[in-house]
Amino acid sequence: MTRLVQQRMPAKSSVSAGTCSSKQGVKGFLLGVCMTVSFLQIMSRWFALPPPLPTTTTTSSSSSSSSSSNKIPGHQFAIVQWESRPLAPIDRNETRTFWSTAAQWNALYAQRHGHGYYYIEPPSTTTDWTCRGPDQSTVLGASWCKIPAMLQVQQDHPAHQYWLYLESDAVIHYPFRDQPLSQMLRILQAWLPDNWNIDEKPMVFNQDSNQVTGRTYWINQIRAATTNYTWALNAGTLFWKKSPAATQVLETWWRSSLDSHDKNPLPFKFRTEWPLDQDRLMAILHDAHDEYTTTTTTTTHNNNKVSQYIQVAIQPEQMYMEYTRGITHWCLSHLPVSNCFIAHYCQTSQSKTEELMPTYYQYIVNEYYNNNASYKNKNKNGKGVNLAFTPETLR
Repeated sequence: MTRLVQQRMPAKSSVSAGTCSSKQGVKGFLLGVCMTVSFLQIMSRWFALPPPLPTTTTTSSSSSSSSSSNKIPGHQFAIVQWESRPLAPIDRNETRTFWSTAAQWNALYAQRHGHGYYYIEPPSTTTDWTCRGPDQSTVLGASWCKIPAMLQVQQDHPAHQYWLYLESDAVIHYPFRDQPLSQMLRILQAWLPDNWNIDEKPMVFNQDSNQVTGRTYWINQIRAATTNYTWALNAGTLFWKKSPAATQVLETWWRSSLDSHDKNPLPFKFRTEWPLDQDRLMAILHDAHDEYTTTTTTTTHNNNKVSQYIQVAIQPEQMYMEYTRGITHWCLSHLPVSNCFIAHYCQTSQSKTEELMPTYYQYIVNEYYNNNASYKNKNKNGKGVNLAFTPETLR
């Protein structure tokens, strides 16, 4: 890229220093500039270095937290993913799926930095399995069961203190592959407002975004509803430090699956229809879930204001994030074009199968398989490539 720009610089200088000799020369110059700019934009989208670290001024307490995050060993961090659909080999076109590809990339990233990686699946990935609520009888959409999966994995693996949950269509963005999660935490501590203290607000949820075509259906529904909702959240990525407060948030979120549909300020039947658990996350953040609003004395969790333990990774000036946010500002999770730490292919089903799957499979091949003799031998022998993790079962 540098060589290409340097070759075009003399032409730019000669034109600006004197008069244009001909219209054809001007057109040629402009065409060259446009082609160069377009090329650089495309390259920067996929291969650019991450945005520079923030240089914000912090208080002594936040500086101490930021400094200490660099000293957290890699094994204290872990990534967890939940998926109800069956895993499949990713080295064959006919069996490759976007969720298996994303899981393999995230697992290899975790191994690279000494982090834990856990993939949780149901006891059976056949059509017989159904996600059921905390009462063991209420039928829920499969996405809801990511919450008990998170509760289970942090209990089963106590060595990890810091957890990152990624939906099956979310990956650690390629330009950030060399940055461990401790660096992500350090940048979060520098960027988030009000000198964020992870011990006071151990749960970090991500703000949802608009898209290239404008505000999403989700954002428009929130804006149109007669509520006091001030943020639009996306429940596909979240980060937390294990603590009683964080566990309380997860448990409250799980119990909210039994909330009344009739009291929902948004027009969604959230138990089995989109946006499922994301709807109740919004209610919990804004203290609009049943456990908080109820006045009866029969509820043991009466007035359960767990919103005090939640930090939103926000674009402060509005309820949702601009889709271009990450290009000039660091961001936690967003559409791939935004160059955030996490690339979330949640826009369309096509983006998952036609962008995430082929792109990150090629990254896996280039970054890991081509440099690993054991992977090469497996391919030569026709045995296929093993996944870099062993799935665990939701109890």
